[in-house]
Amino acid sequence: MRKLIFHLLSIGTIIALWQISAAVIATPLILPSCSAVVTRLFTLATTDSFWQNVLATLTRVFSAFALSVVLGAALGFFSGIFPSLRAFFAFPLSLIRTVPVVSLILIAVFVFQSTAVPIFAAVLMALPVMTNAVSASFDFSESDKKNLDMARVFGFTKRQIFRFVLVPKMKANVASGLISVFGMTWKVVAAGEVLSLPKKALGSLLQTAQVHLETTDVYAYSLAIVILSFVLESLAKLLVKKGLAS
Repeated sequence: MRKLIFHLLSIGTIIALWQISAAVIATPLILPSCSAVVTRLFTLATTDSFWQNVLATLTRVFSAFALSVVLGAALGFFSGIFPSLRAFFAFPLSLIRTVPVVSLILIAVFVFQSTAVPIFAAVLMALPVMTNAVSASFDFSESDKKNLDMARVFGFTKRQIFRFVLVPKMKANVASGLISVFGMTWKVVAAGEVLSLPKKALGSLLQTAQVHLETTDVYAYSLAIVILSFVLESLAKLLVKKGLAS
C-alpha cells in the first residue's frame, strides 16, 4: 500500500510540474497543458482510425516479440550446448548491440517495405538480448556445479538433471530476457514506424502530427504509446511471475 501511495505521488508530481511548466511557457505550440493533451487523446480515442492504427502497431509489436523470442531462444539454446557456435555468433551479436537503432532502421528502409521495417529492426535489436538470456543458463557457477555433482551422486539421469537443475535456472534467465525484449520491442517498433511511415501505425500518426506542427496531437499520440507500453509490459511481468511460480 505504501509503495502504491508513493507511485501515485510521483505521477501527481509529474502532472503538476507539467501543468506549471505549460502555464509558465504559455505557448501550446511548444508545450501544451496536460489537460489539453488528455482531452485530445480521449477525442482521438473515439475515432475508428485511431484504433485501426493502434491495432496495426500492436500487431507489429507482438509479431516482432514472437519472432525475437523464438529465434533468440533457439540460437541461445544451441549456443549454450555448443561452445563453438556461441563463439561464432559472439561477434555478430556484439556488433548488432553497438549499431544505433536509427541507423539500422534507415538501412532497413532501403531493403524492406515500410510495414516490415519496424518488425525487422525490433527483431534484430532484441535477438542478442534473448540469445544471451538463454545461453547464460548454460554458464555454471560453483553453486551450480555442486548441484550437478549432487544430482550425479544421487543417480539422476540426464533428463532428470535437465529438468531439476537446468530448467529452474533457465526459467529465471528466460523470464528476465522476455521482459527486456518486450520493453525493447515497443521502443524500436515505435521508432521504426516514425521513420518508415507505414500506412497504418501510431508512429506514422506521430510523425504526421509533428510535420504539421500539431503539438497537442504529438503529445497525445506519445501518451497513447506510453500507456499501451506500460500496461502491456506490466501484464507481461505479471504473466512471467505466474509462470515462474508454477
